[in-house]
Formats: sequence, C-alpha cells, structure tokens
Amino acid sequence: LRNITLSSGKTPPELNGRGPLAMNGVAPSYSLRPKTMSNRIRVAAVADIPPGTAKEVLAGERILAVYHVDGEFYALDGICPHAGGPLGEGTLQGNIVTCPWHGWQFDVTSGQHCLNDHLKHPCFPVTVDAGEVYVELG
Repeated sequence: LRNITLSSGKTPPELNGRGPLAMNGVAPSYSLRPKTMSNRIRVAAVADIPPGTAKEVLAGERILAVYHVDGEFYALDGICPHAGGPLGEGTLQGNIVTCPWHGWQFDVTSGQHCLNDHLKHPCFPVTVDAGEVYVELG
C-alpha cells in the first residue's frame, strides 16, 4: 500500500498485510494514480505570437518554445536535446522547427524528431483563454 492515498488525502491503514481497514463498514476508495497538481501558467498573449512564428518563454523554472501553427498553439521544451540550442529561436516552416545551432528538426505538434523515430522531445498541453496563452506543466 505504498504511495497510495485515500480520496481524503490520507495514507490508508494496513492490517498486517490483510488489506485496508474498513471505516464505518465501508472500505475506503484508493487511487493508484500519483497525485498531481495542475500547473497552468500564462506564457503570452495571443497577439505576442503571430501565426507561423515562435516565442521562447519562461514558465516557472522551465524554458519553453511556444509555436503558433494553423491557428493552434503548441509548446515544446525550449532546449534542443542535441547541444542545448534555443528551439524558440529556430526556423519554423509549417509545423517543423529547425534548431538554429545544428539543424535538428522537430514536429512542434508532437515533439517527434524528423529523422529519428525513437526521439520525441517533451511537449506540453496549451490552452487559449480570453486572448491569453497558457501552458500546462503538470
């Protein structure tokens, strides 16, 4: 029963390996999913990232690259995994960004590297609300 929390946020009691203690005749419910808190961060105004462009932003302590492609916004980790280049300063053609340092290319809609199927760069959910762009860091 390690790393399991009750819906109340408490750790469940153990009965010498016999399972959880029923409270008031009802067994408590458990979630096997780790608890995560939403971390929605405003990163820009829609007007700050015109269609077909990118913007490097700081979200919490993380550098992100936010892209505006075909009316949608996408966010990738802003640091290229090859040599640490700034992906937010890369060339954007359609949905493909090219790192300005050594030319690595990623699909901004998925984080997928364009030549290596095994390499997927971290991407983050983006929402737009009242003209503001938000990234979910989870």
